[in-house]
Formats: sequence, C-alpha cells, structure tokens
Amino acid sequence: MHGPLALVLFAASALAGPAIEQRQATLSLDEFIAQERRIAVAGVLANIGPDGASAQNASRGVVIAGPGIVNPDYRYTWTRDSAMTIHAINEEFFVGNASLQSTIEDYIYAEAIRQTVNTPLGDLYPWGTGLGEPKYQINLTRFHGVWGRPQPDGPALRAITLMGYIDYLLDNGGMAQAKRIIWPIVVNDLLFVAQYWSIISYDLWEEVAGNSFFTIQSMHHSLVEGAHMATRLGYTCPQCESQAPQVACFLANNFWNETGQHVLANINTPEGFSRSGIDSNFLLGAAENFDIDAPCDNAYYQPCSSRILASHKAYVDSFREIYPINAGRPANGAVATGRYPEDTYYGGNPWYICTLNAAEVLYDAAAQFRRQGQLTIDSTSLPFFQQLYPSAAVGTYNAPSGWWQRHSWGWSRWGEKTWGKPSWWGPGRGYGRGRNGNQRGSAFTDILASMTTYADGFVSVVREYTPANGSYSEQYNRTTGEMLSAYDLTWSLAAFVTMTQRRNGQYPASWGLRDVAPLPSSCNTAGAGPQNYAPAIEAGAPPVDMSCTVQITFRVNATTTFGTNIYISGNISDLGNWAPDYEPMTPPSYPIWEAIVEAPPNTVVSYAYVQQNPANYTFEVGNRTITTPDCGNGRVQLSTLDAIRGPGTVITENYCNPDVTRCW
Repeated sequence: MHGPLALVLFAASALAGPAIEQRQATLSLDEFIAQERRIAVAGVLANIGPDGASAQNASRGVVIAGPGIVNPDYRYTWTRDSAMTIHAINEEFFVGNASLQSTIEDYIYAEAIRQTVNTPLGDLYPWGTGLGEPKYQINLTRFHGVWGRPQPDGPALRAITLMGYIDYLLDNGGMAQAKRIIWPIVVNDLLFVAQYWSIISYDLWEEVAGNSFFTIQSMHHSLVEGAHMATRLGYTCPQCESQAPQVACFLANNFWNETGQHVLANINTPEGFSRSGIDSNFLLGAAENFDIDAPCDNAYYQPCSSRILASHKAYVDSFREIYPINAGRPANGAVATGRYPEDTYYGGNPWYICTLNAAEVLYDAAAQFRRQGQLTIDSTSLPFFQQLYPSAAVGTYNAPSGWWQRHSWGWSRWGEKTWGKPSWWGPGRGYGRGRNGNQRGSAFTDILASMTTYADGFVSVVREYTPANGSYSEQYNRTTGEMLSAYDLTWSLAAFVTMTQRRNGQYPASWGLRDVAPLPSSCNTAGAGPQNYAPAIEAGAPPVDMSCTVQITFRVNATTTFGTNIYISGNISDLGNWAPDYEPMTPPSYPIWEAIVEAPPNTVVSYAYVQQNPANYTFEVGNRTITTPDCGNGRVQLSTLDAIRGPGTVITENYCNPDVTRCW
C-alpha cells in the first residue's frame, strides 16, 4: 500500500501472518460475507483514534493505516486512506448503524486540523500546497521523512467523502451544520484540486511520479460533485465548473492503450519507467468513483464502460501465471491479484485490496447494466464477455420487458430512475422473468448472472486466505497464501466493507456524471490559478499564520546511490533552522530533486543541500543564499536550480550546530 520511494525501499522479506485456518465447511459464501462484514467494520473502528483498541495515542478522529510499527511501520495516517475508509463508514451509517455518526464527526474534526499542518510541501495559506501532503504522524503533526509527494488524490477523496455526509445532513435537517462546519473543509480541497489537478504527482502506491489515472478520475469526481453540492447549499463553485470539463478532457484523451486494450495507470512518467501500465490503480479508480446513474460510454471510465471491462480482463489475466497459488484455477475463473504484475514490494504478492476490488468493479458494472436495462458489447469489451458467456457477440442486449428491480422502498421497472438510494437486491437476484421475455432478454440476464458468479469467485479467493479471526493484512503470500506485510490493515478491512455493500445492492448517491457538459474540443491543463484558502475554524481547525510569504521552489541536480536521499537545510523555520532532517526533497524528475518552502519577505535565506544515508547526514560544502522580495499580494514565487557540491560537514548523533542554539 505505502511503498515509499524506490530509493528508500527496504529489502523484501517473507514476514508471514497467522497460519490459515479454513472456516467451517457448512458456512456458505453469503454467510461468510455477512460475518466478515461485521468483523471488518469492527476492525476499522479499532484503528480510529482516540478510543480504537489498536489506535493508542492517535488523536481524535485520526484513521491509522495499521497498528504495526516494524517491517513495515504503518502507524501513520494518510489523507487518502482515511477518506476511503470513512467513505465506507458513511455507507454503513446511512443504512442504519447510528453508532457510527460520532466516528464520522470525529473524522471531520481531525481533517479540519490536518488541513492546517505545516508540511514539507508547505502550509494551507496562501498557496494551499500543504494539502497535497500524503502522510502524517498519528497526532496530526508533520512527517519529516522523504516520501512520494505531492499526492493530490487525498484532497479529492476527502471532499467526496465529506460531501457524501453533507448529502445525508441536507436530507435530514442538517443544513446549518453542513454549511458552517463541513463545507469550509470541502472548499479548501476543491480549490486545491481546481488549482493543481494537472501537476506531476505520485500515484496511490506512492512509487511513480506522473499523472495517475486513479488521481485524475477522483479529482474529476470531486469537482463535478462539488459544483452540484455548492448549488444545493445555495453557493457556487466557479472553479469546479470551469475545471471539471478540462479534467474530463484530460482523462478521456490520455489513458487508453489501444494496442494493449487496457487503461494506462500512469502517464507522463520519468524516463526509464518501463512497466506495462496494467495496474489495479484503474480498477480502484472505477470503483471508488462509481456512479450508479452514469452512462457506460468510454469517456468517464465507469465500471460498465467497455474500456474498464477490457482492462479488468487484461489485469486479471496478467496474474494468472505469476502467482503459484493461482495454479489449477479455471482458465477463465477468478484468481488472486496484486497491485501490478511487475511488483516486487515484499517479493510481489496478491493484495486483499486488489482482489476484493476486482469483485467490486464487476458488482458495480452489473448494477449499472441493470439500472439501464441494457448492455452493449463492442469489439473492445467482447473478449471480456466471451470469457464469461462464450456465445456473447457484438450488439446490444436489453432486459426482458416486464422485468422489475427491487429496492428498500419497493419496486421499479428496469431503467427507472431511483436517485441513488440504497437498493437491496443481491447479485443475480431481486428480479424475475416477465411474460414477454425474449431470447436477447434472456441473454441479458444470463450475462449478468455470469458476471456476478465471476465476481463472487474473487471473494471466494479472499475467503481461502482469510484467517479464522477474520483479520486482514496488506498482502498474502504468492506461494503459501499466508498473510504478510502490515497486519490489521485499515484499507484492507474497508475494502471488504465496500465490496459487500456493492454486492448487496447498496450504492452511494449519484454524483451527477449523467448530467455533465460535453467534453471540450481541446484540453487545457493550466488549472484555475491561485486560490484563497482559509482554515475551517468552526470545524476545529486552529488559526493559521496568514501573513504574506514568498514561495521558493528549491531544485538541485544530485545523482545518488541506492538508499541515499536529499534534504535541504537553512536559516528559516521552513528549512528547519539548520536541522539536517527537517525538509526532505523529492525527485519527481530524477536526478532533479525538489522542495517547496514558504519564506518571509525581505529576507536573506541561507541554505545548503544535505545528503542522507542510514548512517549520517552530510552537508555540501559552503552555504548558498537567496534573497526574498517584498511579497506584495502574497503570491510571489522564486525558484533555484543548483548543482550539489562536494561533501562538507558530516552530521552524526549528538551534533551541535554552531549557527543555532540547539543540538541535533
């Protein structure tokens, strides 16, 4: 989940979890899922501060990635993971688990604070760059280490999650709370997305710099829903309205591999990047941004689109031969899947998140076809459908006339609008044959039944490698199936919950994709320009320093060996006041390393680059200076491009810097 930069990856190991104990033979898949859903929800809550059993010392509302602190240490909190986790908790609350409301509101409080933390990327005011920081200490303080940053999927997903809760409040008399407490947090995130959506950033696995499909799709979702939500609250979001079509244009025109017939997970990657582009990134994007009322055209990559279904086949097929535990499984059946076929993290193994998501995308697609009352097979999706239904052919398959779908509030005819409310027919169930059924209508239902059976197969694979206590780690061993890497991983548990919700016909409200404007004739990636950010004080955010600053982008050309990283140190607070380990740099375009720093105006900034390896920190020879001007309207930017100098002072433990009054 959180593999840091390749430069700081530790050697893969075979840390195994508890021995696998099969569940009772009499426990059906439905019974297993119902039981495991309860276990997974409880496991998620155990990882949320301050009262979660595994979240000791975590601040109120903080979602920890996992309780383990060694091999690997996941006792941190990520913006992205937290948002996806609470998204699942939202849906559990919406269908009747009233006890979860306090957890959701604690999360809102924590995120208001998180937005104001001074990070290696900067602050909330005036540039908003701090919102792109992925990782924090569990008491919501700064994480100093080198990492893959920025990661703009976090703000987008947080906005989506919070707007889901706002939607509930507006349906239940909570307009004042929505406007006063939650919307100011969402506004900061929407402004950040509108301003920075096209920047080079790191993907959700935190390994690849470029533009990530998952990130771009999530940002588009947030802007579309943001425009609708602003209107519902009596506001406007002109940045959402202007940038959503541009993000959609970029998404539609840049991520399809026509030759390979699959989505490209990452584009604009560094020179030398050589993966196939097959990655669970694109299936996670389709599932996380699923809209039950969306069309199935290829522009927006919804689960039912031909391109996502073709990508599903390419993705699953890429794992059939590389994991020994997949040996002997049917050629067109479900298998254990991982992040991407070239993965080497912990030796490269299946992930619970990924295998569960392979099922969830299929449940989503089948639901969209049922909602529309038809499915269309084209040359792109034909191989996907033929693996499940050999007689499938190019063409449109309509639901039989007289078929109905069942909801929690009653019944409606196929294709009838249901406004995104939860529905309660299970996969392949909840509908019956009308007297006017025809051959194509029968094929429609048979194809959907085959999709559902296929999806259930991925859940059955996960069941094989679920220990008796129902816990999930990050990965399961490619040969033995034993759990390994981070144990009790929050994201794995939340993935089981969302898969179950979709399997049971429980869907988030539509976020408006059906009603978006046509794609622009050409794409503009300039972004919305500088925005006005402000702390969400009434939600619990502390005041922030809103005095003017000068933004400096420090860039240095530094070729490093494996395990060596670059920091920048200097005489201002954002450079650590000469602490060698305060401001890490990131190499999105290696060997160029970058760090963004906010400096006071009219100041001579002294600085030096620092090489870090496991034993020490080595300052380059001599200090450099840059002088900041008067910041005027608070939006002055400077940049450097330096070449790192030879080694100078070596810093080891207990070193006292003569330029400051403290020791490091």
